[in-house]
Amino acid sequence: MVTTPLLLLLQVAHAQDPTVRVGGFVEGYYAWNLNQPTNHVTALRGFDDRHNSLTLSLASAHVAVVDDVARGTIALQTGTVPAALFATEPTGAGAFAATGARELSVVREAWGGATLARGVTLDAGVFLSPVGFDGAAAKDNRFWSLSNLGVGLPFYLTGVRVAAPLGENTTLTGGVFNGWNRIFDDNEGKTVGLWVDHQLPEGARLHALYIGGAEGAGDRPWRHTVDLWADLPVGPASLLIAGTAGQERREGGPARFAAAQLAVNVPVTESWGVGARGDVFYEVGSDDALGAIFWPTSLLGEVTVGATHQLAPGVIVRLEARHDRALDPVFFADDPVSPTETQQTTFTLGLSSSFEAIARQALSEPQ
Repeated sequence: MVTTPLLLLLQVAHAQDPTVRVGGFVEGYYAWNLNQPTNHVTALRGFDDRHNSLTLSLASAHVAVVDDVARGTIALQTGTVPAALFATEPTGAGAFAATGARELSVVREAWGGATLARGVTLDAGVFLSPVGFDGAAAKDNRFWSLSNLGVGLPFYLTGVRVAAPLGENTTLTGGVFNGWNRIFDDNEGKTVGLWVDHQLPEGARLHALYIGGAEGAGDRPWRHTVDLWADLPVGPASLLIAGTAGQERREGGPARFAAAQLAVNVPVTESWGVGARGDVFYEVGSDDALGAIFWPTSLLGEVTVGATHQLAPGVIVRLEARHDRALDPVFFADDPVSPTETQQTTFTLGLSSSFEAIARQALSEPQ
């Protein structure tokens, strides 16, 4: 009998019924900007960008399936977060010309794959991005607002990834993707990524990543990005140290960027915690039409302090104060069209409610 290499990789001791998990969450906030922008826009802030408005930022429902071999997740979403995320998604071509950001924005993640031999996994689809520490959902972060690193780096990737365990506490992952925040690709190149995650016995987590490829429409140069973070327990507190840097070589000279973030979170009681964060993002654009990669200013920074209260399992309330400052006028005030301010201060109250349940537990073989 001839057994193909793929069948050898897919061999398992015995098959089991799959475990099916269903879940979802709803997040919303109210924010006040001391600049009182007449257009109600808190600029350069990712997803908490509405002034004086009760906002449904993100609602999502998901189904995840896993057994001895097959695995996959489908998560759908709505709210202001996906509307902002998919605003730059290119419109499909040809038979898919009618498909654009509005249609695609319902997809938070959608991927399927398999567990192969020796714990290696192979997945394909739309994934949450491994670049950076922050995610789009506030429940997965330690502050309501995103750091400037979180806003600038990608939130989702479409493609294929392979992950392999390197020992008990280390995983190496590589993949090929369409590009930053792309379901449709808009150039002839592909983006490649390679990253390693390591967890120390005392609970510290380390992450190192490289991602590179042509980003944007047409014949664009490669963007090279290195992203590092360390999540360290310091007594009862958690200390996050993160940094990212990269460049694109262009005809008008290289566009470069570098950013760093420091954050600490401390539990006060079983249901209360406090935290503080600061970051700075430096960028130099090229002297051509492409300009800068991220911001309309070369230097952007923020300081945030916040408190988190767990009302019930899966339900958290966050109160946050944040000050943003830039080298150039990039924030809005009285003029609804042109930014006139170099700083802004906001106060935000956010609520996140989430649940997850096992719809079908993997069953053992009958006795």
